[in-house]
Amino acid sequence: VFSDSALISLVRELVPAGRFTCSAMHSRRIAAACAALESTRPKVSFPRDLEAIGGDWVLLFTSTAARGALDLLPDVLLPPDLPAPLRAIMGAPFTAVEQSVDVMRSRMVDRVTLSPWPRGLAADFLRDGPLGGPLSSLQDASVTLELDHEFTAASVGEDSNRATVLKKLQTVRRVLDGVTQGDSLAELIPRSSTYTIPTLVSKIGSVQFETSYLSQELCIWRGPAPGNELKIFRRSPASPQRADATDTAASDTTFGGKPAEEISFVEELWDEETNQWVVPSDVES
Repeated sequence: VFSDSALISLVRELVPAGRFTCSAMHSRRIAAACAALESTRPKVSFPRDLEAIGGDWVLLFTSTAARGALDLLPDVLLPPDLPAPLRAIMGAPFTAVEQSVDVMRSRMVDRVTLSPWPRGLAADFLRDGPLGGPLSSLQDASVTLELDHEFTAASVGEDSNRATVLKKLQTVRRVLDGVTQGDSLAELIPRSSTYTIPTLVSKIGSVQFETSYLSQELCIWRGPAPGNELKIFRRSPASPQRADATDTAASDTTFGGKPAEEISFVEELWDEETNQWVVPSDVES
C-alpha cells in the first residue's frame, strides 16, 4: 500500500534539491503516486476535516502550469528533464515556500523566500559595472513575500465528494533581510512594504483548489483545468499534529479531531451560508 513516506521519498528522488518542480516525465510519476495515495484514504470533506488543514505547511512539489497539455502526450514524447535554461530560471531563486492556515480566522498565508539577484557568472560579469556595489551588498540578502488570503472551504458535488478551498488575495507584505552595509544604492531599498489588493481585483483573481488528500503529515491540492496544477505540502515539524481525514471519517462521534462531547458550539459555529467558522458575540440560551 502506498504511504506518505513513500511519496516523500519519491519527491526527494525526482525533484532536485533547492527546487520545487521537475521534468514533465518525473512530474507524471509523482502525479500517479499521488493518485495511488489518494485511493488509500476516505475522501476529504468539509467542514468535517476543516480543522485538520490548520497549521504550518512546507511545499515539497508543484507541477508546471503546462501540465494539463502535457498529460495528452505519451511518455516517449516527454523530455527526461527540463532544458538547462529553464532549470536555472525555475530552480535558482527560491529558498523556501511555506503556507500557514488559520482556520478560525479564515486566513491562508503563502510565504515565499527568494534571492533573485544575479549569481555566479552573471554576478561576475556585472561586478565591475555600476551595479557591482549593490549586487555585492545583496549577495547574502533574501526577500520574503507574504501573500495573505481570505479563504472559504466547502464540499461540493454529488455526495459532497470534492472538498474545495477558494482563496482571495487581500494583502502582500515584503521584507528584505541580510543586506550588507556599505553601498549607498542598496541602502535606498526599502526594508519592508505592504500593499492592499483592491476588492475587485481580489475577487477576479481568486483561486480555487481541491483538497484531494489530507493526513497528519501531507496535504495534496489539485487546481482546476486547464493547468491542473498539483501541489504537495508537508506539515512543518514545528506545527502541532492535527487529527487527519481518516481519524475524522472513522467515527461519527468526532468533529475536526475533537470528541463530540468536548465541542463548544457557543465558541465555534459553522455558518452554512458563508462556509466559514463564526464566533457569535451573543448566543441565545
